[in-house]
Amino acid sequence: MPLPTVQRVSAIGTRDTANLQTSLKTAQETFEAARQLYNYLSATASEGLRACLAFTAKEFRPGGEIVPHLNYVGTLTRAETATVCTKLDLVQRLSNEAFAEAKRAGPYPNAAVFGTAVHARLRQKILTHGGPTLKAEFSLLKKVEEEPLDFSAIRVDVIENRGEGPICVYDLKTGKRGLSGPRTAEFAIRLLKHGRPIIVIEVRPNE
Repeated sequence: MPLPTVQRVSAIGTRDTANLQTSLKTAQETFEAARQLYNYLSATASEGLRACLAFTAKEFRPGGEIVPHLNYVGTLTRAETATVCTKLDLVQRLSNEAFAEAKRAGPYPNAAVFGTAVHARLRQKILTHGGPTLKAEFSLLKKVEEEPLDFSAIRVDVIENRGEGPICVYDLKTGKRGLSGPRTAEFAIRLLKHGRPIIVIEVRPNE
């Protein structure tokens, strides 16, 4: 089905405020359904397929509310994904290495500490091998969601930004939690200034 067209407040007259609110609500509900579908596809995708969620961050006023504009949700083959997110294979390989190294260094008192060990190792590998277009950025919200009482926890997102085209977010997962609404908003707020589509790809290390 065609997606609703959402306009900025500045482009709409006062008499259309009710229509604007309805349009914003529809956009929010559409994106929330897409986020849930993305999580389902991430959990059930077969070998060789990747779940992808693509959106563009849009800022609306008054209130400064950010409503992501949905571009795409679905599965792509690994080759199709890699044509846009060119560092996918590298991030997957480094994630696998970080997971294996952390596992060998165990045992750990709980899954949260193990997750920190994996994320910390991946961050160092990205700094060493990522090159100028790949960065490992700390995620405070992911940390809070997974370890709200552990102030030593480290969680990172791997961002591929080639200066043009979509920005790819490689969302490293070591647990069962999917992509939450607040986490999606975190991506939108962090990358809003670029004004380009954001593609989220879940990365789970292979043992």
